[in-house]
Amino acid sequence: MTTIKHRTKYQLISGIAILVLCLLACPRSAYAQSKKTTIWVIGYEDHPLLDLKKNKIVAEPEQHPLFALKTNLLFDAVSAINVEVEIPIGKRWSVAGEWVFPWWLYEKEQYALQMGNGNLEVKYWFGDHRKHGRLTGWFIGLYGGGGYYDIEWKVQGRQGEFWHAGLSGGYALTINRRGNWRMEYTLGLGYMGTGYREYVPEMGADNRWHLMRRGGGHLNWIGPTRVKVSLMWMINYGHRRKGGER
Repeated sequence: MTTIKHRTKYQLISGIAILVLCLLACPRSAYAQSKKTTIWVIGYEDHPLLDLKKNKIVAEPEQHPLFALKTNLLFDAVSAINVEVEIPIGKRWSVAGEWVFPWWLYEKEQYALQMGNGNLEVKYWFGDHRKHGRLTGWFIGLYGGGGYYDIEWKVQGRQGEFWHAGLSGGYALTINRRGNWRMEYTLGLGYMGTGYREYVPEMGADNRWHLMRRGGGHLNWIGPTRVKVSLMWMINYGHRRKGGER
């Protein structure tokens, strides 16, 4: 027991002495190290990294966008559910796929809005994306798509298939500080063709509605074929961390 007590006392005295020496030496080491240390401020996609000691930009941060989720608010306003996914390719190009799929019946099937429409679009983006991020600014595009529809209002309806293609142009901008929420405005000019069938709903002897065909035809249109006011949510990865690490 005596040996253990003496060793413990000796170790305690030695530890205190080492601690005092470390405290005396640390200020000088910390001061010397501070002269060689650069302080970094981590910004969002639209804010550069700064060297506060030299008060100048030393690096340009860049988030890496995976894809954007979008919805056309004009379609949403008339209960036409829609979703779009856009994927950036390089720094200037992107590819977007859109699906519009309202499927509503109202008041004993006398009102209908049913549609299945798929579209693809390739875009080229202008501007300085190092400052404002990708998928922002002005763009032009080439789009095409098609689908089917069934629209009925009271005592008359029309159903058929359609296809369209054309050139698009527009502008996208960020609406929050971080830049992951955006608005996009698009106008497309091109060609659309549709073959349609006109019908009227009639109540049958079985107490069910039947669609009685009354005519049909084909329609061609050259002019505006798409107008979009889209809300966009950008999904990013690779945020910078302190010291420039990812």
